[in-house]
Amino acid sequence: MDKKFLALGLSVFICLSGLIGCASVDTNKEDVTQQVEQSVGESLKLDFIQTNRHDDSINKFSMIYDTKPKNSLAVTNAMIEMMLSLGLEDRMAGTSYAENNVLNSLKPAYEKVPVMSKTYPSKEQIVANGVDFIICWGGDFNEKGVGSIDWLNENNIKAYIPRSVESNATIDSIYEDFNNLGKIFNVEDKSQEINDKIKSKLNEVTSKISNVDKKVKVMGYDSATKGAVVIGSGINNEIIKLAQGKNVFDDIDKAYPEVTWEEVVNRNPDVMIVLEYSLETGGQTFEQKVKELKENPALQNVNAIKNNRFIKLELVELYPGERVPLTVEKLAKEFYPEKF
Repeated sequence: MDKKFLALGLSVFICLSGLIGCASVDTNKEDVTQQVEQSVGESLKLDFIQTNRHDDSINKFSMIYDTKPKNSLAVTNAMIEMMLSLGLEDRMAGTSYAENNVLNSLKPAYEKVPVMSKTYPSKEQIVANGVDFIICWGGDFNEKGVGSIDWLNENNIKAYIPRSVESNATIDSIYEDFNNLGKIFNVEDKSQEINDKIKSKLNEVTSKISNVDKKVKVMGYDSATKGAVVIGSGINNEIIKLAQGKNVFDDIDKAYPEVTWEEVVNRNPDVMIVLEYSLETGGQTFEQKVKELKENPALQNVNAIKNNRFIKLELVELYPGERVPLTVEKLAKEFYPEKF
């Protein structure tokens, strides 16, 4: 699974209420409401707005969680690591699109969870494994992915899309996700523990760079098309900001916008973060991308090119969760080595 799903927008808000479990879907064309009878009790309701990355169409749906999931499916490392951070490996039916580079501290738990599929599991696999909860990117909830929201409702499967993958996500969005999952799985003490851990580590790092006089101008480089696919808004931008970098494309309300080479020259970054991912399926290495950037005649007067300032990041290092403080520290050391 590569970064393409990061561009999906979504919005989440929470309200607690005593309700009979139900789920509803609201698309551009029609409103569909489905009710599933469950035990009455305190419920967590989450409303999502899902934006299609191809045509910007909007799909709205709601989920009410009033039964603790027993057999979850997590898609991609970002979601897998969130679940494992909360100690939920015994409530996971499996993973999909899992990469080998799971956070070291979570590997023992990860090894206890079956790989349901290397890509998307079929609907038959999902049903056969008794899946009752799926956490993944918004773009995975369709017929080509893990199934549409309508199909999930028909099979009594709950969906969750992290708030922290929205285009305007901040560090608080990560805390919100752990709080939500803590309520859904009844592990609120653990979710608070994880949030406190992230906050403590971030404070430790950011306190060393709080008095930076002039912020380094940064461009996050993903790939080349006719122009450059770069880091725009969202949690990626937040990580750069926490490391006291100034993302030169932070004004674009999209996680991975495409910009012209002329615009790269105009914004003249001091350093380029170069993302590496999907090497097993033909993705370019860090070295290959840097070579192309250096050989691009349009970029010869860009500061980062002239001064050979490139930082290698694996895509997973930008995923929301426990990784964030580690990535902030890594970038901060590259931006301001004299502070460490």
